[in-house]
Amino acid sequence: MKILIVSATVTEISPLLEKIFKTSDFPNQTIETQSANHKITFLITGIGIASSIYRLVKMPSLQQYDLVINVGICGTFSDDLEIGTIVNVVSDEFADCGTEDNSGFHTLFDIEFLKPDEFPFKSGRLEPNYDTAFLSSLKKVNAITVNRVSGTENTILERRKKFSPQIETMEGAAVFYVCLSEKIPVVQIRAISNRVEIRDKNTWNIPLAVKNLNQFLEQIILEL
Repeated sequence: MKILIVSATVTEISPLLEKIFKTSDFPNQTIETQSANHKITFLITGIGIASSIYRLVKMPSLQQYDLVINVGICGTFSDDLEIGTIVNVVSDEFADCGTEDNSGFHTLFDIEFLKPDEFPFKSGRLEPNYDTAFLSSLKKVNAITVNRVSGTENTILERRKKFSPQIETMEGAAVFYVCLSEKIPVVQIRAISNRVEIRDKNTWNIPLAVKNLNQFLEQIILEL
């Protein structure tokens, strides 16, 4: 298999990269290695929807990959998910692409600019098209992808009510959108670094999330 592991930043997968390549200096956006059975490429896209889409579509021979694995850290809306938990995203959607008026925020589906089942969407959501044994141990979650992370009470309440999400990222739906559009098998694995609440980075635990994520990724590579 040819596998593409996509991360917004080097930081989120640096422990794994350092273990594989024996260095902490990664000047390139793409890095390749060979496992026992598979060719694995790491792609660092940069943070956000626009950067993720651009870097993906500029990948040489993107359609030749047998699997894309989007990885990174995330915030959670759920009290049932502990900091450091690894989750499998089974649906994602763009949560701040639309319009607003005095009654609130409306998605492109709400205002009928898009049909909810217009490819690659299903009922307005983007769902991974690949299932494998290495995901079976993970909690399945619904996600939202945003340009502006939730950090105020009003935004958090609005997004909870509108989308009922369990996690939030700035890239997930973008990676899904590109891969599903190109009919490339894709999954998304995230590690929870913080709760989605009034923004206070003192309550975050990014090192724990990164550590757990990279341990899981190493396990995946060995199992593949």
